[in-house]
Amino acid sequence: MITLKKIVFDLLLIIRGSNVSQSETINKRQIEDWVHQYREKLIQQIYDKRHTPGDEFISEFFLKMEPSLIVENSNTSCDMEVMKSTRMLPDFVNTVSGDTLFYVGNMYGGEYTRIPYSRVQWLEHKKYAEKSPHVYIKNNYLFTIYADGVEHILCRGIVANPTDLADFVNEQTSTACYDSDTDKYPISGGMLTTLKSLILEKELGIIWQQPSDKENDGENIVSSNTR
Repeated sequence: MITLKKIVFDLLLIIRGSNVSQSETINKRQIEDWVHQYREKLIQQIYDKRHTPGDEFISEFFLKMEPSLIVENSNTSCDMEVMKSTRMLPDFVNTVSGDTLFYVGNMYGGEYTRIPYSRVQWLEHKKYAEKSPHVYIKNNYLFTIYADGVEHILCRGIVANPTDLADFVNEQTSTACYDSDTDKYPISGGMLTTLKSLILEKELGIIWQQPSDKENDGENIVSSNTR
């Protein structure tokens, strides 16, 4: 399994075996930051080419909701049932097509209709959509309307920094939504190879040749090959 811990270990192995003078000052946190940054850039490039990344890039997490004491839009009827997330959303990868929050709904597959904040005030005037669950985002908080008081919302998307989900609780297992030591890092094997090469070359000036993956497991046990 390709965990963040494994990716960082592989890169440290190459860096420590190189002749780069600053290699001893590079820590795991710095490498983790590079991994997140280059993953985001590579995903954005996929969208720039009008392609869509696979499911291996998607993370899921839960948001706890509570009744909103005030209607977050002064033009919206106070009779509308509004729930607000108790914490802010994580940052998603932004692309030419917008953000990469793909699903918001209940944990049983009931997806809510997402609308722009600017359209909230018109929702109550829609005869057929009025009582169906809708969701919007304001100030990076998630709001639901007519969601029958559901207290936990399931979200799926491409999170810019997956480790941010360590602070979110999976309501089905009561565990963290992400553990960098044991959970698969949301990246494909092919992109991981490119990501490692870019980090080594762009950040450290190390030219690295990817060894063949004889077991075809995508984990790519590495060794240093610098010049």
